Formats: sequence, structure tokens, C-alpha cells
Amino acid sequence: MVFLSVITAPDTWSKERVAVYALLLSLAGAASVLFVIFGRSLILAPVRQRNELRGQLKQQQTNQARSQILEFLTNLRQDGVLLRNQGPGLTDPKVLETWNLNVGLWRGQVRAAVADISTIEAKLFETLDWFEAPDFGIEDPQHHLQVRFLHVELRNLRLFIDKYLEEPTFQ
Repeated sequence: MVFLSVITAPDTWSKERVAVYALLLSLAGAASVLFVIFGRSLILAPVRQRNELRGQLKQQQTNQARSQILEFLTNLRQDGVLLRNQGPGLTDPKVLETWNLNVGLWRGQVRAAVADISTIEAKLFETLDWFEAPDFGIEDPQHHLQVRFLHVELRNLRLFIDKYLEEPTFQ
């Protein structure tokens, strides 16, 4: 408070004192400007570096998660091939019912895993609007259709897995 009264009382001003105050204010201003220019970057550099490291870690975790999902999908594809290959030889209605349940469970697991990578592709995977599949020589039309659907889904799943194995990051 004494300092302010000395500055504001005009009778206490001398040329030397005004020059000293002006110099002190100039130095304080210059120090503030230098701090804003250089100090801020020194303070923010570690923050930027930490954010970059977090981004890299998140990307590594994303790549790890994608690899695990793709491995799971590859295992599901193997299970689907077994289901498809079992399908044509089934004639017992109870065995057929169990097989149809297993195919339904398989489809659900595949769709969920595909959705973990791409919800759009999961929706596309759900919809078979046109397909070519071999004739398996099965008499029951519903069973025949299920085997053909499974055949096409396996092909589409293979294309999906191949696509994401080639890409280095999640998209």
C-alpha cells in the first residue's frame, strides 16, 4: 500500500524514481512476454508428449483388440466350416434342429464380433440379399437354404477377416 501511495502522489515523483519504476515495469512486461512465449511451451511440452504417448498406447491397445477379435473370428470361421460340412449329411429331425440352433448361435457370435470392428459391416453381414452357393443335394428346402446361407456367410467372413488383416489400424 505504501508503494502505491508513493507512485500515486505526484509530489514524491522524481525523474530518477519514475525512470526506475518505468524500467521495472518494462522488465516485468518483458519477463511476462518471454514467459508466455517460451515458458508456456516448456510447460506444455510434457503435456503434449504425454498426450502423444497416450494416443500411441490407445492405438496399440486398439490394434491388440482388433487382432484378438480377428483371431476369434478366424476360430468362428473354422467352426462355421465344420457346421457347413456337417449340414448336407443330416437327415434326423432332432439332429437337424440341434444343427439349426448351433448355426443360429454361430451367426450371433459372428455378427457381434464383426460389430466390434465395424457396425456398418455387421449390418451388411446380417443381410444376404443375393448369393451364389453350390447345390448341396439336400431334400429339405429350409435345411438346404440354411446350408447355402452358411456357405455364403463363410465366404463373406473370410473376405472381412482378410480385409482387416491387411489394414494397420482400426477404421
